[in-house]
Amino acid sequence: MAGLDALLCLAFAIVAVILGRPLSFLNCMIVADGNAAANAQSASAFAQSLASASGATGSILGLQNWAASTKVNCFETKAIWGLCIALCILFTCSSFILPTLWLKVRRAGVPATKSVV
Repeated sequence: MAGLDALLCLAFAIVAVILGRPLSFLNCMIVADGNAAANAQSASAFAQSLASASGATGSILGLQNWAASTKVNCFETKAIWGLCIALCILFTCSSFILPTLWLKVRRAGVPATKSVV
């Protein structure tokens, strides 16, 4: 189980790093509060300038689609990034705690019993 947690931690760490590189520069407050057409234009222009400023050529991650056309979508994307970071932290803790607890139980000499559910 700890190995699975370590693999999940690695997967979420990779996602958090790949998403975090361009998203760390994204400022959701810049996206205009006007109508949908103005939002789409300002978000697209901002995402394109962000991609060029961060050195991403050819929109590698499709940041224009993630920022989408509204401020809400921008905040949702940042919330997903934050959730990936939080899950990475939780799986790291779990992958360290589970072997420690297993070792303590084994040293205490408590026999393993199957639980009936």
